[in-house]
Amino acid sequence: MKNHEFTDKQPNKNRIITDMKNIILMLLLLLPLSAHTKEPTLEATLEFIQNKFITESPFIFYKYDSGELSETISSKTTYSFESNLTTGRITFEYTKTYITSGNTEHHKYEFFLKDLDPSSIELIEHGQLQIRLNTTYNKKTIITLSTLQNSELKLSSASLFFPEQKRELATRISKAFKHAITLAGGKEEAF
Repeated sequence: MKNHEFTDKQPNKNRIITDMKNIILMLLLLLPLSAHTKEPTLEATLEFIQNKFITESPFIFYKYDSGELSETISSKTTYSFESNLTTGRITFEYTKTYITSGNTEHHKYEFFLKDLDPSSIELIEHGQLQIRLNTTYNKKTIITLSTLQNSELKLSSASLFFPEQKRELATRISKAFKHAITLAGGKEEAF
């Protein structure tokens, strides 16, 4: 009887070994696929945004219409984008130099990614393209400084401007901001 029990257990052992081999083989085959579908990290996303602002700092052309008089004023805009990976704090600055007059404006925004609502980030057209960054529950946690206002303001939203010919760039940066905000713990409003 003991010999019969031994032969009954042997096929189970072989089947278990075969099943384990198949599972390992499947995991080895799926491993490269999961590496390719992995989403970018917060660090990689912020690096992408920063590199795009540095390498593709665009010329922006403003057109002001007042009655029958139309004037085009061109300006060179330079950007600075810094991020603190540990805290999720973003410092975004831009300086606009008007080509015809040589006058400059300097603007600075500081905010934490976790304070923004990822679902409210939108690319809108209002004379030119802009990415609107909105805080969750309209909390005034975006700090702005400007040479025009000469004081610090706290806002619930801020906009990043792009010329029409930079639509693809604006779309990509908008998606990157949504992703970074989600990774940094930004929450949508409950309702």
